[in-house]
Amino acid sequence: MDLLAIRIAKAWNRDPEWFYTLEPETQIKVLANHRIETSSPQEIKDRQEANKRAKMKAMIAKSIGE
Repeated sequence: MDLLAIRIAKAWNRDPEWFYTLEPETQIKVLANHRIETSSPQEIKDRQEANKRAKMKAMIAKSIGE
């Protein structure tokens, strides 16, 4: 997380410790914004597909009692 926090602070032209001074809810929003801003359309699509597969796998495991 440290490297990511430094990258975010740099992108926002803030000092490196700035991210850690934010409220946890704001940190989540800043992380989400950073991910959206820096992800390629293919990365977003791949992440969505992986999430769909994981949800389906969990549903199947739950239905068969694992």
